[in-house]
Amino acid sequence: RTMRASHLAFVMCLALLALSPATVSSSDAQADDGLSPEQLEAELEKIQQEVEKLRVEHAQVFHDADTDKNGQLSHTEFVIVQKKEDEDLTDDELAESFADHDKDGSGYLSLEEWNQPFEDTVAEMLKTSDEHAMTEEQRTEHHTAEFNQYDTNQDGSLDLAELAPLAKHVIEAGDIPEEEHGQITAETVMSSLDLDMDGKVSLEEYLLDGTDEGDEEMYGDEDDDDTDDIENDGDSDLSMEDLTGEHGLEEE
Repeated sequence: RTMRASHLAFVMCLALLALSPATVSSSDAQADDGLSPEQLEAELEKIQQEVEKLRVEHAQVFHDADTDKNGQLSHTEFVIVQKKEDEDLTDDELAESFADHDKDGSGYLSLEEWNQPFEDTVAEMLKTSDEHAMTEEQRTEHHTAEFNQYDTNQDGSLDLAELAPLAKHVIEAGDIPEEEHGQITAETVMSSLDLDMDGKVSLEEYLLDGTDEGDEEMYGDEDDDDTDDIENDGDSDLSMEDLTGEHGLEEE
């Protein structure tokens, strides 16, 4: 658990939510219901300034908590500062949080270890904000380049052999429980993407994945419970978009 880091990053989350896709104008001129590129840049600058303020504040808490001024936080010092934030924290929660911070297992927290959860949270929020700001054209360009990366024989489609490394990458990059790794195979990826069931995945099918049009073609209009997305028999009803996020898989 990253208690104080999460508390500070929540402030940023509120600002980032204001920059939803609906607020981003895709043209150079200001849209009626969006921001011009200049306004968007100004808003992002404000967020960066707020991040820096929170970063300085977070570091200052470390220095204030370091009562013996040895440049590290002991478990006792850590507990004291966390209790100031939330006096209802249990000993088990505090022990877990300290262990999560103490990456080198030294029993003390360096400033870098103290800052890392906050930096991780900020980086993830900014990444999510950037993804949400993608235009449809940018999304298409990104997924086309991704498709071409896996289309090793350049025939304009992905077969099972080409989907095998994609399935492996899904497991490595996706937030998938370890017990379900065996269900993510070239065959299940093919099942989720091959809308016309011709045994190969075209660029069009790849680009449709995760879109409303693609979902309707694959599943109809029914709203399936997410808990049934990966069936016990290994057949996947989960789209690649669900597994990899809006941007899909990043190129290595």
